[in-house]
Amino acid sequence: MKKLAWLYLSLLASLPAWGQNKKLDSLYHQLNQHPKEDTVRVQLLVGICYYEYTSDNERNKLHATEALRISRKLHYTFGTGTALKYMALYYWVIGDYDPATQYAIQMLQTFETSTNVLGLSQAYNLLGLIHERSQDFEKAKYYYTKALEIRQKAGLKRDVAYSFNSLGSLYYNLSKFDEARDYFQKSLKIREELKDEDGLSQTYGNLAVIFMKKKEYTAAVEYYQKALAILERIGNKYRTMVNYTNLGEVYIYLKKYDEAGRYLQAALAMATTLHHKEVLAEVYDKLTLLESATGRHKQALAYLELKHNYLDSIYTEKKAKQIAEVEARYQTEKKDQTILALQQQKEIQNLKQLYLVLGLLAMSMIAAAIYFLQRSHNRKVSGLLENQKSLNLRLQEADQLKSNLFANISHEFRTPLTLILTPIEDKLASPSLAPEEKESFQLVARNANRLLSLVNQVLDLTKLEAKKMELVVQQGDLKKFLTVVSASFDSLAENKKIRFEKSIALETAGSWFDADKLEKIINNVLFNAFKFTPEGGQVTFAITQSPQTNDLEIAISDTGKGIPEDEQQHIFSPFYQSRQAADDARFGTGLGLSLVKELVNLYQGTIELTSVLHQGTTLRITLPQTKERLPAFAVLKEEVPQMNQLAAKPAEPVQSNAEDINDEAAWASEPAQEDTVLIVEDNDDLRNYIASTLKGQFITLTAKDGAEGYALAIERIPDLVISDVMMPNLDGMGLTEKLKADERTSHIPVVLLTAKADRGSKIEGLQTGADDYLSKPFSSEELKVRAVNLIEQRKKLATIYRAGYSVAAPPPKEPSLDDKFLLKAKQLVEDNIADPGFGVEKMADNMHLSRAQLFRKLKAIAGLSPNEFINEIRLQKAAQLILSKADTLTQISYAVGFNEQSYFAKRFRKKFGVAPSEYSKKNAPQKA
Repeated sequence: MKKLAWLYLSLLASLPAWGQNKKLDSLYHQLNQHPKEDTVRVQLLVGICYYEYTSDNERNKLHATEALRISRKLHYTFGTGTALKYMALYYWVIGDYDPATQYAIQMLQTFETSTNVLGLSQAYNLLGLIHERSQDFEKAKYYYTKALEIRQKAGLKRDVAYSFNSLGSLYYNLSKFDEARDYFQKSLKIREELKDEDGLSQTYGNLAVIFMKKKEYTAAVEYYQKALAILERIGNKYRTMVNYTNLGEVYIYLKKYDEAGRYLQAALAMATTLHHKEVLAEVYDKLTLLESATGRHKQALAYLELKHNYLDSIYTEKKAKQIAEVEARYQTEKKDQTILALQQQKEIQNLKQLYLVLGLLAMSMIAAAIYFLQRSHNRKVSGLLENQKSLNLRLQEADQLKSNLFANISHEFRTPLTLILTPIEDKLASPSLAPEEKESFQLVARNANRLLSLVNQVLDLTKLEAKKMELVVQQGDLKKFLTVVSASFDSLAENKKIRFEKSIALETAGSWFDADKLEKIINNVLFNAFKFTPEGGQVTFAITQSPQTNDLEIAISDTGKGIPEDEQQHIFSPFYQSRQAADDARFGTGLGLSLVKELVNLYQGTIELTSVLHQGTTLRITLPQTKERLPAFAVLKEEVPQMNQLAAKPAEPVQSNAEDINDEAAWASEPAQEDTVLIVEDNDDLRNYIASTLKGQFITLTAKDGAEGYALAIERIPDLVISDVMMPNLDGMGLTEKLKADERTSHIPVVLLTAKADRGSKIEGLQTGADDYLSKPFSSEELKVRAVNLIEQRKKLATIYRAGYSVAAPPPKEPSLDDKFLLKAKQLVEDNIADPGFGVEKMADNMHLSRAQLFRKLKAIAGLSPNEFINEIRLQKAAQLILSKADTLTQISYAVGFNEQSYFAKRFRKKFGVAPSEYSKKNAPQKA
């Protein structure tokens, strides 16, 4: 509300600047028909300024400058004073109050020497406006009062009303709302008498703002509606949408949310049509307030983000205009100085010709004149150079201030994002998390990581601009690296139905490159190419070597809409958004290509853009890849050799009798227990890359499609399956569904990899039983972390299952496949508990599994081998029988399948910490 209130009270209430479009068109037509530089042209120019200074301030300046030049040449007092007024208003609108004050004082001086009391009063009123905006309220009051006195004395009723309005604005800014209201009432009385509709609409709006401040919302609605009735009738679109916005806010406070929504949506539609970013930002602010008041916090957050986007855009445009204005002033001054120097030289030449006949004395005088004029010229040139140095220093300081601001804001964002991500990750790692809650937490985590990625991009840019980022190069297989990076976009191309052509022609082995920087460059450019290429189009990724320098040459082309020629020079600027992207509703941050440009500069490479509208775009990047061509400041990092895997220690035997020793010997054929990951991916390069990434940490198995992956999963029972979604024979969704429906593999966590990152695809994947969903292109480090987390979660779940092996434990109400498997295994052991010959072979046969499958299944979901599982249930049963004193210890050991008393006692002590004979005494209930 603060911003819109200011517009009513200062801009609109002080000087009438809104006119009819027809009048403006007529003035332009007459101006084009009257090229002669006389008083008529001056009147046409200032007449256009009257209607345009609040709608197109830059054009207003051009017209006012021309009017001022012609008026001064003609010594036309009215034209000079009026042109000075609009020059002052130009700088007042952009907030540059020093030149605004200078022009206003010149206007005052011009009209003080004339009989034009209206112009004199406007000069005083304008000085009041400038001092009010610059917070010097005492001076503002003085000038407003002077203007009022002149107008009252001259009987200028319409202007007296504007003076009262200006004083009302002043007292509003001083938070003296009762005094402000009195002045607005005085203004209203005169305007009603004069039937000044434009003025009445302003005063009604001002009174409405006062009632808003006093929280008298019903009265505020009444006056806003009065103002709106006039504005809609006279067709003033700008103030109409401002009124809609203010009415929307009032109705929010009155809790009339439907009315509020109706006016705010009307304001939004008008602001969008007029492309007025300040009003759009204000409308989204009120929509945020409305959605929060109605409890729709998600939509409120979306509107808040749109508000900040428009504010950022306004700030960027203003800074660009200010810099352009400073440069234009400098060029104009430089041009004037050059013209002056040329004129002086011409005069000197004329003097030479004139005084040649006068002899040596005349020549001496001319020489002296030349000497002094040249010294004066040198001083002026030196002064210009000093001004240029000062200007460059200011621009550098402004740029540094911007970089520090982004860096500080980004660092401030990282802390709350970390505080959001940490508890979310803890929640996702919790085995007790309900499936219906997991999707919500994953959504929060993904978007928090997206925000963190954007923050990191801003930090990268600020580091690059501050020259604090290092180029850390390492020798490696560049062709393999580029093949894998580009392969991660295959699924995205297939999903978007875009033809993706790749050509990597590299011969030099052992190239030197910074993998992190190179991956960021390629990923950002490829992502942009796919983003703006329509369905059925083509993206080309071509890698070659320069025959002269062996430099890496990257060419990425697309058949998208292309970039207009006037926008191509800005495409690498931070936060720049192409009109093509805006038209297609493809919004982004505007950081990607700017970061690419800075990273290429860090590499001391080159980047070229070629684009034809409606045909496509090509980016060509050249980077050094040999040690001799790399920048001198590059940090060379030697390749770190992989550590040898430690040999696994053999497990200690569980039983000491002959049967158990044989049983353990049978398990010796199994490999030492390590976590195994099955990778199912139809792209050979990507499959091999993922395998090589995980190889040092896991045992890796690979399959080229879902059918082969399912067969391998049944055979080997891995600890984790990582699968692409889009594959021949059997896709990732079908593979997940089969694995989760099979009792032998239902416990295995599944991670799906895909370019189909939309919400519907993720929900479909998770409904098939997938435990995680990772969008391509993905970070190899993120994949490793997720793999470790899922396997650790499964191990924690195994610990929970193990705690429930008590014979008396009741089955769950709705058992899962894993629960059913454990119940079946437990019941099988209990049915054969007295049979000392019942071992792993018989258990596997009865469970219809191979020995290897049974081992891996039990180890995965219970954390125990089959032998340990059987002994666990036997010892638990023995403990129950001892406590109930069902029989002698010898008979109990036979009853639970132990033939040797010594071995039974040893296993019992290892399990419960006491001998069987002491167990009953230790666990007997205490007498009261």
